Amino acid sequence: MLTVKEALKIGGLRNAKVIAGMGGLNRIIKYVTVMEVPDIGQWLKGDDFIITSFYAIKDNTEAQCKLITELKRLNSAAIAVKTERFIEKISAEVIEVANRENFPVIEIPKDVTYIDIITPLMQRLFQIKDHSRMVEEYINDIIFHAYRTKDSIIERGKTLGYDIEKGYFIIMSIHIDNFESIAKKYKYNEFKLNLIKEELYKLIYKIAEEFKERAGMIDYLMVRSSSSIELLLQGINEQIIQKYGDEILRSIIYRSSLCFKDINIIIGIGNIGEGPEGIEKGYEEANSAIRFGKIVKKDRKYYKYDDMAIFNIIFDKCSDNIKYLVDSTLGKIKNDDKMVSTLIAYFNNNEDINLASQELCIHKNTLKYRLNNIKSMTNLDIKNIDDKFKLYLGTIAYNIMSEETNK
Repeated sequence: MLTVKEALKIGGLRNAKVIAGMGGLNRIIKYVTVMEVPDIGQWLKGDDFIITSFYAIKDNTEAQCKLITELKRLNSAAIAVKTERFIEKISAEVIEVANRENFPVIEIPKDVTYIDIITPLMQRLFQIKDHSRMVEEYINDIIFHAYRTKDSIIERGKTLGYDIEKGYFIIMSIHIDNFESIAKKYKYNEFKLNLIKEELYKLIYKIAEEFKERAGMIDYLMVRSSSSIELLLQGINEQIIQKYGDEILRSIIYRSSLCFKDINIIIGIGNIGEGPEGIEKGYEEANSAIRFGKIVKKDRKYYKYDDMAIFNIIFDKCSDNIKYLVDSTLGKIKNDDKMVSTLIAYFNNNEDINLASQELCIHKNTLKYRLNNIKSMTNLDIKNIDDKFKLYLGTIAYNIMSEETNK
């Protein structure tokens, strides 16, 4: 992706000057648009870099200020204004609004033509699009092991500007967990849902860019799929990548909660690894962490593989064992939704009778009565450590079976 900050190093913009909205220089540019009409908003797609002389509103400072606010609302990238033709200089009122909105306003010198800006920017955008596509194909080939030799995939990365032999990687798999319910609630069509995915991708990109500029981060790579965004962070050592990985994780969770209404972002994090093998394994671990985390530790925003590894070892790729475990532990109560939900709530609340009864909307004595019934029906006592472990694994196996049945 191309940010406003990067664009200022290209073509005629190298001679331009940012006079307001410095806080928005990481805004993304996807399109370049010339504006010389007052109703430009209806033609914009979002992420537009606007070039103008303010001709249509040259004598109307109020309209210029309103334009800045409207461009920010439409998620445009920035506006570049050619001065000394129709306006002598950009007004203090426009500068004030742009600074308040963190929307970049760039002054174009009189000797720089529109073509000096448009042509190199468009060329760069085409290059980035092709490069991004090749990078995504490259990452997919690593995580799905679609390459012949380790040396070949390493060399291919170097041609794209990435050296995966350097340092260490940690992978985050970022999912929107409630897409179907959002679509139903707000009657979003596929186009609208794809826009949400794109906005999330841009937010993660911005966050990764910010952290890349800090000492210790080597690089990052991103790839999109229909259901997730994979973020690969690369650092010079394990301590650095762990530190920045944790900070980026918190930033994604916090900023996505501010930017997206009702969207539930969940993130799986793999272990730190090296080279293509580490990337491939980290991808599998990150997605495994989400799979079991959603069952074992519901309603969390992220799941680390280390916390879920034991469940992966016990349950992964063993559907026959899962059924056997349900039968041998829950036994006679496996078809009794009331009893099973009681046991699940009990474990989900760390065996806290009060919290579990509140979740189930029953009296705590009712909960104790049900637990006693479970003991008599299963011959397993939650007060016995061995029996409690079996019942706990049984509830997890039950949830896995339910999830797979509903797919």
